[in-house]
Amino acid sequence: MKIVDTVCGLVLVLCVLGGCYRGFFSAALSLTETLLSIVLAALTTPFLAAAAKGNAALYNMLLYYTEGSEYVAKTSVELTRTSIHGVNALQLRAIIDRADMPLPMGERVLDNVAQEVFRTTGYTALGDYFNLTIVAVVINLICFFLCFLVFRLLMGLVMRAFEYGRGGFPLLSRFDTATGAGIGFLEGAVLLFVLFLLLPPVLTVLPKIGVYVNRSFFGEFFYRANPLYMLIPGT
Repeated sequence: MKIVDTVCGLVLVLCVLGGCYRGFFSAALSLTETLLSIVLAALTTPFLAAAAKGNAALYNMLLYYTEGSEYVAKTSVELTRTSIHGVNALQLRAIIDRADMPLPMGERVLDNVAQEVFRTTGYTALGDYFNLTIVAVVINLICFFLCFLVFRLLMGLVMRAFEYGRGGFPLLSRFDTATGAGIGFLEGAVLLFVLFLLLPPVLTVLPKIGVYVNRSFFGEFFYRANPLYMLIPGT
C-alpha cells in the first residue's frame, strides 16, 4: 500500500477509534474545538505572516528556494521580464497550466496580477509577481498551520483541565458509539485537510514529491479538494 494512503488511513482509523471510545458528545466537542481552531487560525494568520514577511533573512531565503519565476521560464525566459500589462488573462492561464504549479499558487498569481497588488512596491515584471506571490502563499500556509496547531493544543488542554477539575462529565462520556465513530471520522478528515496545507510549500522546493501524492487516492483528494485553500491569501 502506498505510504501516503497508509498514513492518511492510519489517521482516519485512529480518529474513528477515538470517537468510538469517547462517544458522540465528547467526539462532537473535539470536532468543534478543531473547527473553532481553524476559524481562529484564519483570523490570526495575517498577523503572524506579517511578522514573518518582515524578517528580511527569512523572506530572502524563501525567495531563493522557491524560485517562482522559474515557473514562467518553463514557457519563456523572456516572459519573466515582461510587464504584467503585456500578458492577458488567457496567456497567463496558459503559462500557469504549463508550469503545473502547486495549489493554490496559480490561482493566487492570477488574482494578484489582475489586481496589480504589488504596484505600490514598484514590481511590474511577471517573474516578480510569481516570486512574490509564491513566497506570500508559502508563508501564509505555514503560519496558518502553526496558528491552528497552537489554538488546537490550547483548547484541548483547557477543556481537559476543566473536565478533570469537575471530575469528568459522566453524561458526556458515552452516548452513541457508532455516531461517535462518525464524528471521529469527520474530525480526522478535517485534520488531514489542515495537515495537507503543508504540502504546497514542500512541493515548491521538492516538486518530485508530487509523484507520491499523485499515486495516492487519499493524497490526491486531500491535496486537490482542500477547501481550506480559500482561507489562504496571496499577499
